[in-house]
Amino acid sequence: MKTNNNTFSLRRVWMLMRWDFGTNWKVYAFRYLGLYLTFLCMMLMFSFLFSFPASREEMFRESMISISLLGFMVLAFRSASFVMERMISKEGRTTFLMLPASKLEKFVWRAFFASILFLFVGIVAFALADLTNYLLCLLLEEIALLPPMLHFSTFAENLGRILFGEVSYSEHVSLDAYPLPRWAYFVQSFGFFLFSLFILGGCYWHRLAGVKVLAGLLLIVWGTPRLLQHFMPDEVTAIYAPAEWINGVFGVLSILCWILAYRLFCRRQIV
Repeated sequence: MKTNNNTFSLRRVWMLMRWDFGTNWKVYAFRYLGLYLTFLCMMLMFSFLFSFPASREEMFRESMISISLLGFMVLAFRSASFVMERMISKEGRTTFLMLPASKLEKFVWRAFFASILFLFVGIVAFALADLTNYLLCLLLEEIALLPPMLHFSTFAENLGRILFGEVSYSEHVSLDAYPLPRWAYFVQSFGFFLFSLFILGGCYWHRLAGVKVLAGLLLIVWGTPRLLQHFMPDEVTAIYAPAEWINGVFGVLSILCWILAYRLFCRRQIV
């Protein structure tokens, strides 16, 4: 099969995917199994700790969703830092760069694997863990190892809310009645920027990219306030900017991270 670095073919991307999964299926199987078991352990922990009356049902839901979302975000950043894990060793780099596909196709596949595919697998893992937790709680209650508990499917209930609107016991309220607050858009834009930053770090460093990016972020968080205190006038106590500007800045920085990541990937050599 011929290749041209100036062309893009979905067929070759599909063949890259088949080669990647066929070669490294054991690594991916254990990784995704670990994702499922992580969600399941968190859910079982909450099920045992929150065996309380139904009046505190909402606290259980919110705690479960918040902890699961936080865990998923951490794992997503970790996945982004593994965007070029196939090129860590010289042998792996030689094999991957010699594949009959353009550099753009290879980068698109690895970026898709680290982002969209991981998101899909994460949703499936969460749904399966939620179903397993639900059935285990029913079983443990049936054999009297647990007191009577709340029984509901977190994933199914929240998926129903997203698809069909907010549901309560007495009325149906559309999600349009609850527009996202401005801080939610900030969290989304900042989260995408962080994800893009870990993609960039994964393309720059061969090993421990996630740890190095995290260390750099912690250093910036620690040093920025001190720099501002040193250079800003004493009469300036706070800096305010419109939320739209901040979201726009994060959007531009995210795009720059992806462009730099692709340029770094194109400069990768076998030796």
